[in-house]
Amino acid sequence: MGTIKYDQGELDSSLDYYNQANSLYEKLGDEIGISYTLNNIGLIHLDKKEYSEAYKYFKAAEEIAQKLDLYDFTGDIYSNLSIYYEEMEDYKNAFEYYDRYNEVYGQFTWRANK
Repeated sequence: MGTIKYDQGELDSSLDYYNQANSLYEKLGDEIGISYTLNNIGLIHLDKKEYSEAYKYFKAAEEIAQKLDLYDFTGDIYSNLSIYYEEMEDYKNAFEYYDRYNEVYGQFTWRANK
């Protein structure tokens, strides 16, 4: 439901559903589910221009994904962090995370300082 509400542009409703899902994942001890919902919550905050919240959720999702070796999923998080840094006009970090995203998905890799 969180994704459906997000796609419909109902960000507050989507956030409620993702928070509910995250609570359930925490009760179940499902760290993969937690990482996915944290990333999605970060996206909502990014769309709402709540940048410090977005960053907090993306980094929490990244930490869990790396701990669990969810390599492909880290690519999605890197993409979101790249967008976050672009919004912050921190282009060095935006390119760094974009590069990490490309490494995960085997696409063209561009290095800013080389």
